Amino acid sequence: MEAYVIDANGDKVKKVRKRDVKTRNRSTYSTFYQDAIIEEFDLHWSTYPHLIKYVYRIIEKDFVFIANWTPYIKSDLKVKSSTLTVDIPRRL
Repeated sequence: MEAYVIDANGDKVKKVRKRDVKTRNRSTYSTFYQDAIIEEFDLHWSTYPHLIKYVYRIIEKDFVFIANWTPYIKSDLKVKSSTLTVDIPRRL
């Protein structure tokens, strides 16, 4: 995972460090235990305008379901661009 703040001049001004990332179980109220984790971080910058850029990778070893992929966290936040890349290795 990689995340950083870009200021109005296009300069990277703040970067998320490994110690800033918190890992927790992705449990819900309807399940007792779920074998999934979430990595999350807070990235604040007080000067506007600014951009927050983040890149992450998910590796699935079995079936992949991407029909509900959304490139945003909250519907009221603007997304400048997003990309979904799916690499499927050939089976031997």
